[in-house]
Amino acid sequence: MTVGLRRPHVPHFVAGLCLSNCGIAHAILPRCVFALGSRMLLVAFCVSLLWTSQLSGQVKSLPVSAKPQPALQCELRVVWGGTLPRTYSGQIAIAGGTIKFVRNLSLQQDSIGKISNAGVDRVEFRPHSPATFGGMDIHIQGKPGSLVKLSIDDPLGGEPREFQVPLQDLLQGEWLQPLDERGNRLAISRQVSDQLQIISEPQSRILSAAQTWRLRIAGNRTALTAGAATAELRILTADGQAVGQSQTLPLTIDDYGSFPETAVELTAPSQEGAYRLEIALQRRNGMLNTLVAAPAPLLRR
Repeated sequence: MTVGLRRPHVPHFVAGLCLSNCGIAHAILPRCVFALGSRMLLVAFCVSLLWTSQLSGQVKSLPVSAKPQPALQCELRVVWGGTLPRTYSGQIAIAGGTIKFVRNLSLQQDSIGKISNAGVDRVEFRPHSPATFGGMDIHIQGKPGSLVKLSIDDPLGGEPREFQVPLQDLLQGEWLQPLDERGNRLAISRQVSDQLQIISEPQSRILSAAQTWRLRIAGNRTALTAGAATAELRILTADGQAVGQSQTLPLTIDDYGSFPETAVELTAPSQEGAYRLEIALQRRNGMLNTLVAAPAPLLRR
């Protein structure tokens, strides 16, 4: 979570866009503010997963259990784009589950209202002006083996591109597919905010200096291995200096990499300035298997 000075007017979301050779990423990060004296501090939850296996360019998969797995629900980010603009339309559906449209990530003015549910198990997106980027966030629920089906229309009148992938394959890493011969691609990834879920109290997120700040954190299929773990929360200045004492919470990771909602109380800094909140999960034996805050690259104000 990153904090910085700004005026009291704070919109709900800030968008950051990255379209690289290895995939498509688009971050929209919730924020909160709290007042210190006559000025305001902008606070942005900005957490990202950092697996030890990813440091070597690999993605760690969830262990496959022989016993039937319970139904799962998660929020996925579906994005498309490339270097050359084109129109996009089509649909996303799931067999034996539900999909709910959450937010439109497209940036064009005429993209407003072009994405909507077409029943409980599918979302449609209709064409708007040509663009190099677009997408949506969806909340999806189903069984691990439920097939997520995507159909993307060809703007030149050819056959639609169709894909299908089991829901469990979208829980970690990035699913990436080419859309055409001009380099446009389709990507699906799960947001870190869905894996490490944070609820702030008060919801208005307007705090006084040194006021108690209550948070509840929960893990949702994080891909951490089962067993005892801890969560360490620290408030840091912009240059990485710790402010006050860190908080350490004992956690128990279940067979699906989840842990139940856990409450923690923090104290807002007493001095004006820029701060960030770092949350790190680690095994009880001290071996880092981590969820860590990622400040500047995702959001700069």
